[in-house]
Amino acid sequence: MQINKPDNTLQNISVGSKEINAARVAFFLPGFVISTWAPMIPMVKARLKLEADVLGLLLLCIGISAFIFMPLAGALVQRFGCKKVVITGATLMALNSVLLSCLPNIWSYAIALAFFGAVMGATDVSMNTNAVIVEKLAGRRLLSGMHAFWSIGCFASAGLFSVLASSGSNVTLIAKLHCAIVLALLAVFGRHLLDYKIPGGEKAFAIPRGIVIVLGILACISFLVEGAVMDWSGVLLTEVKNMDIADRHRLRYLFRCYAHHASFRR
Repeated sequence: MQINKPDNTLQNISVGSKEINAARVAFFLPGFVISTWAPMIPMVKARLKLEADVLGLLLLCIGISAFIFMPLAGALVQRFGCKKVVITGATLMALNSVLLSCLPNIWSYAIALAFFGAVMGATDVSMNTNAVIVEKLAGRRLLSGMHAFWSIGCFASAGLFSVLASSGSNVTLIAKLHCAIVLALLAVFGRHLLDYKIPGGEKAFAIPRGIVIVLGILACISFLVEGAVMDWSGVLLTEVKNMDIADRHRLRYLFRCYAHHASFRR
């Protein structure tokens, strides 16, 4: 069943179950990739013999590049459309996760993580733009459920990583398998993402004002907390609790199950 809604530039776009499921997958994939990278952090720290302060600066590369590229993502969507930006971004994130499993030195990680953050930021903005349009045209509340799929992607990745690590697979092989899953899902669902472009007459970038600034600050704080838990929990479990990679991922899986449950209850 297709739902057609005329609305200026949206008049030629139709939304049905395929488009809704594709929007959900667009949230699932970044969560899946991010949860592929997170367990590698303790191994990178140990392999490169990094102190905590240096590791913190290295991880900051993700946040800085995402902060820079998120405001620029509007221009990308305006020029190329949601579909192309989401597909390209998710593909590059998946391929980059494989590189992150085997890079040789701190400088290569700094470059790769900066690139990872930039692509992640642009992908996040474009997938949310796609989701807002899907919800608007479908005429029902969908966004909270779509955001829950980010958590589903995280705990699906954590669970699979734990199983593969317990079977003796090395990190690079696990990253390659995860990458293959992302590419397969994109091949199936990517074609149903909306080819929506921000109208040329609208601003691709706007300076926030009023309540938007307050909401932005709150979102920044929540992302800082979530990022700190995700990035440093693995180091804590490895160096303080002496857990192996499989056990760490079992705990991460349980954490993501709780986050997923909370998302669906909103």
